Parts: sequence; structure tokens; C-alpha cells
Amino acid sequence: METDDVQALYGGDYAAGYNDIWQHSDTWSAEASFHVDSIRELLGPTTRWLDAGCGTGWNLSHFQGTARAGLDLSPDMLAQAVAANPDALEFRQGDLRDDVPEWHDAWDLVTCTGQPYSYVDRLDDIATIFDNLAGWTGPDGTCFVPMGDLTDVAGVPMDIRRPEEEYPYDTPMVDAVVWSLWEHDRYHRQMIWPSVSWCVKAFAQHFGRIEIHRWPHVPPWIPVARRILVASDKRAEGDDRPVVLIEHPVPPVPAELAERFGIGVPADAPAAAPDPEPEPEPEPEPARGPGPASEPVGGAEPADAADDSKWRSMRRRASKRIRG
Repeated sequence: METDDVQALYGGDYAAGYNDIWQHSDTWSAEASFHVDSIRELLGPTTRWLDAGCGTGWNLSHFQGTARAGLDLSPDMLAQAVAANPDALEFRQGDLRDDVPEWHDAWDLVTCTGQPYSYVDRLDDIATIFDNLAGWTGPDGTCFVPMGDLTDVAGVPMDIRRPEEEYPYDTPMVDAVVWSLWEHDRYHRQMIWPSVSWCVKAFAQHFGRIEIHRWPHVPPWIPVARRILVASDKRAEGDDRPVVLIEHPVPPVPAELAERFGIGVPADAPAAAPDPEPEPEPEPEPARGPGPASEPVGGAEPADAADDSKWRSMRRRASKRIRG
């Protein structure tokens, strides 16, 4: 997408309501919390942190007092970020493809959440963005980049290839997927997600250690658990060691989220029966003589009363299903 298109997409009312649409929504608030929790593990008392593609500064705002800064293309999103982070070092409007020389080796942690790199038109542009993220990361720093590829879009499994592996001859390889999304009257048009293997190879040029972390698989209707690339052990010039590549397993879904999303409950499982309602005290029956031979005796419930009790129970269960 062109720069003007991206700024229009993330401008005006959309920027003002962005946190409610995404981070605060029932669907995506869990993933937003995973971002914050993961970043917290990478921060220390003296960490200098740059969030590239910071948007509204929502992630940054959870760490008041940390030396932090943000970069974003949208002036309206940056206005939200400035308001949410009055003690930040700086906020800068700019394109991720443009290098900032004074940031070379300047940051202990560089994050790029929300896949802002996907709004460019070519993989070469994404390679430039990744080069910049690595260049801005300090010698002992860490780069944190959530990813998505064909697996995330369509559930098609793709193995992660090591950077030194050659592509097999005469075999097509999927380097990226192009996708679009309509949401809240906004059209995110023809965005690019590089394959995880492509991302690993790009970052392996700059870092000696790459870890692929996973978040719990929520919401359950996305095809796979999210993957996050965490790169460290930045290479010095001439360092051509093989990269250390570590793939972490998918952690279990926390109990609270499993309950929220109905994970582990079969789709056709009956709803739990409500507590039984107290039966009203029976009215005393008038004295009467012996009834017909077909009338129940010995305290047995009449057939029509049994039917009524059965339907009452079914109605209670149906009502429970409707209420969820």
C-alpha cells in the first residue's frame, strides 16, 4: 500500500478507537496481553526500548518509567501514543524502510508488533525493514517480531527451514502470502506476510541466535498458535557462525481463557443443568370417594403431572442453552 493509503487507513476515528477495536475487544484482548507479558520478560531496569510501528503506544503505556520510544507512519496514531506515554523519550513519525543513523546500536530492545511491515509492496522492502530493526538493536540487545504466514492465514503447515538449507531444485517454495482484510469499514489491501523460514533467514544475517516462541492458541478459530521471532546475540562484522535456531512448544491455554472461549468443551455438549427450582407445596386435595380403577394409587404421580415435570425440565435446559 502507498504511504498516503496507510495514513488514511490509520487516521481519524479509527485511530481514536483503535484500542477498543483490538486490544480491549473480547476476541483480541488475550493476544494483546500476551504481547505485554512477553515484552515484560525482555525488559530490565536500564533497558532502552524502541517500538517500531508503535501505533497508539498501547504496549509502551504499560511500562511507565521505562526508557522507551516509538516510531510510526500515522500522525493520528502517534497523537494517541504521545498522550498515553507522557514520559517517553521520543516519538517519531516515519517509514520503517527509512534508516535512522542516530539509532544505530542504540536500543537494548527493538519490537515490531502488529506486523506493520506487511503494508509494503515487496519482500525486498520487508528485508530493508528487518535490516533497520537489526541495525537499531544494540550489540547485546534483542529484537522481538511477531510473525504470520500461510499457516496463519489458511492453516497450511509449513516447516521452518534453516537458513543454510538450499532450496530444492525444481520445487516451488512459498516465500510469502498476500492477503486482505475488511474490518470496521477499513480495507487492509494486499498485505504481505513472509514465511517464517524467510524471516529466520533474514534475521540470521544479523543475529547468531533465533528463537521461535509460541503463545497459547487463542482465539481457537485462528488456524495456529501465534509465533514470535526473538533474535539475540547480534553478529559482529565477519561473523559467519551457523545460527542457533530454537523452536519452543505451544504453551497450554490458561484456564480463564479456556473457559472464555469454550476450549475443551465439545460443540454439541449439553449445557449444565441449572439448580432445581423448589417445588411449590402441594395443595391439600379434597376428600373424595374411591375413584375409577384407572386412577393411580399408592402415591404414584398421574401421567399428566409426569409429562408436565418432564417439559419443565426440558424448558429449563433449553433456556440455559439460549442464555449461554
